[in-house]
Amino acid sequence: MSKRAIIIIFLIILSVFVIFLLIFTSKPVAVNKGIANKKVNTVDLVKLEKNYRSDVKKILVEYERSIGSSSVSSLGVNDNNQTASTSDDLNLKDNKSVKIAELKKELLDLTVPPVSALMDLHVKLVLAFSKMENYLTTNDLKEYEESTDFIKLAKSNYKWLN
Repeated sequence: MSKRAIIIIFLIILSVFVIFLLIFTSKPVAVNKGIANKKVNTVDLVKLEKNYRSDVKKILVEYERSIGSSSVSSLGVNDNNQTASTSDDLNLKDNKSVKIAELKKELLDLTVPPVSALMDLHVKLVLAFSKMENYLTTNDLKEYEESTDFIKLAKSNYKWLN
């Protein structure tokens, strides 16, 4: 026999050996038909949107209650744009800042429906809450004005917030 024939016979024997090895060492795969019969949880988008609107409105009402009236003086700044310096005023601002941070977390924890207008509103509300937090910590009136402008714009664009 030639070298070529010996190599071909060796490769055939090796291939048959590998095939038998794979057949005898492989485990049968069980097909689970139960997965196809399981009911998939579906999301009711109408209910999700209704719940989202209700939750956002509650959070916004609590936000407005926590900052008090919409005047700057109620947040610890007098008419001369000087920050309040009494410990009671500072504690009040700290409490308001903590409350707004909690409300922002509640807002961030909500599931936003896949509606572009509501997603846009959500981002703007989170930004408004953040700006109010910044105002209460840094006393930057620009942050306060931007925050109140965002809230006013949201209320004018989304009547259900009123």
